Amino acid sequence: MDNETKGKIIRRMKCVILIVLTLTLFGYGLYKVSNYERLVQMENWRDDLWELVNDYRTEKGLPPFVEDTKLCRLAIIRSYEAQELWGHYGPNGILESRTMANYCPDCKSMGENLAKDFSTTQGVINGWIKSPAHESVLLMDAQLACIGVSEDEEGNNYVSLIIGKMGGGN
Repeated sequence: MDNETKGKIIRRMKCVILIVLTLTLFGYGLYKVSNYERLVQMENWRDDLWELVNDYRTEKGLPPFVEDTKLCRLAIIRSYEAQELWGHYGPNGILESRTMANYCPDCKSMGENLAKDFSTTQGVINGWIKSPAHESVLLMDAQLACIGVSEDEEGNNYVSLIIGKMGGGN
C-alpha cells in the first residue's frame, strides 16, 4: 500500500472518530446501521471535496493544505452549528474568527468557507470559486485546513472549510 493510500485511510479513520465524538457531544447517542452508512457517505463526500480543494490550489500554483486535527474538530462543529444558525456567527452570537483562535492558537490568521444544500462536491467547489470572497479563502497563503460535513434530518448537506496560517514566518 503506498503512502498516499495510507494517508487517506488514516485521515478517514480520524474523521470518522471525530464525527462520532461530535455526534455524541451533540447528544445523538447510539447509531443504527443506516446512520453509520450516512456517516461513511459524509466522510466520502468530505474526502472528495478535500481533493477538489487541493487540486484547485495546485492548479493556481499553491501548495495543497495539510490536514490539521484541531481544525477538523472546529470544522465538524461548525458544520453542525450551521444547521441551526447559518453564517459566520456561532450560536453564541460571536463572530467565528474570534473563537477559531481557540482551536489554533499558533495560527496568525484563519478563514472559513461554508456551503449548504449542494448535491455534489463539484457544486460546492464551483460555488466557492465563483464567489471572490470564498475563492480568496481557498487561495489563502496558509498551510493548515480541514473540512467538516454534516447532514440534517432532511438530508441537506452542510460544509465548513476552516483554514489556518501559521505565525512566526512560516
